[in-house]
Amino acid sequence: MCVGGPVPGRRCQFDGGAFGCGGGTCQTKICYGGTTPGMACAFDFACGSTDGCTQSPPQGSCAIVQGDVIPATRVSLLGSLLIDIGTPDGNGVATVTVPAANTLLDPALVSGIGYACVSQGANGTGIIDCDGGSTNVNALLELDHNTGTSGVCMRGTNAGGACTMDSQCPGVSNTSACNLFNSGAANGMPNDPSCTATIVQPDSSLSVACPEGERVCVSGVNQGIPCLGDPDCPLSTCSPTVCGGGPNVGLPCADDSGCPQGRCASFQCRGGTNNGLFCTLDTDCPSGVCIPCSGNDTQTNHAGVCSSPTKFTQSGTFGVGALQVAVPLAIQILAADGTQNGPDALPCTTDDTPNAPPAPVVVVLSTGTTTIKIYDANNINNNKIAPGEICSGSPCVAELTGTPFSCSTLATSVTAGGKISGGFPAVDTLASDIATTFQFVSQ
Repeated sequence: MCVGGPVPGRRCQFDGGAFGCGGGTCQTKICYGGTTPGMACAFDFACGSTDGCTQSPPQGSCAIVQGDVIPATRVSLLGSLLIDIGTPDGNGVATVTVPAANTLLDPALVSGIGYACVSQGANGTGIIDCDGGSTNVNALLELDHNTGTSGVCMRGTNAGGACTMDSQCPGVSNTSACNLFNSGAANGMPNDPSCTATIVQPDSSLSVACPEGERVCVSGVNQGIPCLGDPDCPLSTCSPTVCGGGPNVGLPCADDSGCPQGRCASFQCRGGTNNGLFCTLDTDCPSGVCIPCSGNDTQTNHAGVCSSPTKFTQSGTFGVGALQVAVPLAIQILAADGTQNGPDALPCTTDDTPNAPPAPVVVVLSTGTTTIKIYDANNINNNKIAPGEICSGSPCVAELTGTPFSCSTLATSVTAGGKISGGFPAVDTLASDIATTFQFVSQ
């Protein structure tokens, strides 16, 4: 643990460096990776040579990031997550709370992406069933990268017109402008020609379809259609980009560097009474949200693509000792080269740039099975990231199963042996489309 410095109490292996103590000293060192991640150690050989997260199934607390074009990246998760379990009722069901104040997850360096900083935005809540029989212990999360109308121009002066090739879609850039990448509802999510689909999540929040592209035509025949520049908007202009958060909210910008703690984009209301109108804050969108839909500024060739909402399907029956809890988690990614780590040179501290995590997203963790599926991954027709598919030359890793707890030992505060897992899909990240799964093993 670090003693002194800006991160007292953080787990460490060295005094300095990104996983060190930033000026403090590292005492009671622990293993990073190996067969005993998180265990106290004095020398490297005490940590073993095989990382448990690379085994199948993975051993220990791990996160696995699976892309279509990158091999599965496996990262040991170190830290603490407290599960507070109440007294079971007459049916053997007890409430479960994961207090945000007690959650501490160390930074994780994810290859090809950067430092992942995970924080908890609010207390998590759920149940444990000591007798079994409750419903919906398993989770299937599905996302389709392309649900737009096939065979039409997605942008440019012929937007909405029929096409069989990009050259029929003139504009600033006709690369991938003709939508030939939707494999259809039979191979993914339902088609959404207007790109306005919404799906209610288990926590009652709303997941919305996203017409990708950070700029849209402000008026004229292409009003509201994504654009890359004014030539894509006959008799009109392509919208400017503004800061969607932080101290410069609402101010014009050229890229994200001009928006500390925010995004530089053309934001629109998704859902609600102002659906499709320009906005800067969620309060501009009654019963909706104010968002840009492209998560990666470099993916301009996806402008006009309609990505589906996330579909969350629950199933299965709780076994004896099965547990499920919904936890609001915020995940912030910092550059792998350390340039966003701030003066203390440590990732995931208050002097990072930006120094505030994004809004948390509710992640359901359970002892059941979590499955992730992405259709038309990376905007490629019928390309999938899912169990049973091939990702980067190897079977996709997109499913994890937990292990029930023993309610008899929980009564004596012994939680060892229980394992909860969860995950989520994402498109257009810095590592392209990815399925992220993770598990936490109780000790």
